[in-house]
Amino acid sequence: MNYMDHAATTPVRGDVIDAMVEMMKDQFGNPSSLHRMGLKAERAMETARNQIAKFLACRPEQIVFTSGGTEGNNLGMRGFLPMELPVGSNLCIGGVEHSSVLKVARELERRGVECRLLPVDCHGRILMDEAVKRIDEKTILLSVQHVNNEVGGIQPIDFLGKLIRKTAPKAHFHVDGVQAVGKIPVSLRSLNVDSYAFSGHKINATKGIGGLYLKDPKAIHPILWGSKQERGLRPGTENVPAIVGLGVAVAALQEEFQAHQASYIMSRNSLIKAMQERIDGILINTPLSLEEAAPHIVSVSFDGVKAEIVLHMLEMKEIYVSTGSACSSKARGNRILEQMGIAANWREGTLRISYGWETRVAEIDELMTALIQAVGQVRELTMR
Repeated sequence: MNYMDHAATTPVRGDVIDAMVEMMKDQFGNPSSLHRMGLKAERAMETARNQIAKFLACRPEQIVFTSGGTEGNNLGMRGFLPMELPVGSNLCIGGVEHSSVLKVARELERRGVECRLLPVDCHGRILMDEAVKRIDEKTILLSVQHVNNEVGGIQPIDFLGKLIRKTAPKAHFHVDGVQAVGKIPVSLRSLNVDSYAFSGHKINATKGIGGLYLKDPKAIHPILWGSKQERGLRPGTENVPAIVGLGVAVAALQEEFQAHQASYIMSRNSLIKAMQERIDGILINTPLSLEEAAPHIVSVSFDGVKAEIVLHMLEMKEIYVSTGSACSSKARGNRILEQMGIAANWREGTLRISYGWETRVAEIDELMTALIQAVGQVRELTMR
């Protein structure tokens, strides 16, 4: 198997599985219980919180565990809002956001808040001059991705943070960091953001676990109601095995980050160079500069090709890529590429290739051989 869809989900590390199994078999207590089993579970959970806080450069009490990126984005965007939204207020989001951000924005729009999309360039990066025009003193919320999930472009978080603090000092600045954590350096102590969501299954932990950084945990209220877990911000019995597994995955990232970076960059450079040299009629949608793009995603469009056909041809050889975000791949069209100004004929020929730190050069070579053959066959059939 040659798995090239790591931006959708990643394989779970063996040490993560081992840690989770141990928790489920031998340390399955409820962390809210007062007896020894409960205290052991609570300590294990707090160890994981400390591991995550160390890696992200923040305080442990600023981390709230969630079920993943979607819940983190919902809590980060909705949790600070008053019940009655200010008349005439607006919110701003990037034009290429994940659906969990876009749909929250649309729901708030139905409640009377104007929703403004920040335009992007042909690589999905927010145009800074356009952001200056749209963010004003009545902006109450700014929400953007750190790294785009379709093409890998890095957004100008530092610029946007300074802009929102100057223009609308009381506004809440939320960042979707799901595709950034583990792929580019993230120091929450340095980023000028109020909340930052991340997900476990993108970094070799399991699905169903993630977290939300809160600069000021007291400034936000829950969006679910129940018990007092996670300091009252996220009620319900904690998924301790998954939390412990997330801590193990993040601790490994702490140790292996530089090696992972080198592997991603090697795969990226090999892939882009091979496609540019060996396949005609292509458009690389991902920024070519590593200062502007995370190293684990390459989005490429093929002229005269329906990408879904190529995807299934590769699948027959047990090579797995995607046509875009797993959360929106069943939706009609590609909203992100359209926002980037990519023409329809290029959009329908777009593949997203996302490799892991464990991807080998031989797997890139295998992908390229199969991709050249598949694209050639589809083009030949189309021309008949």
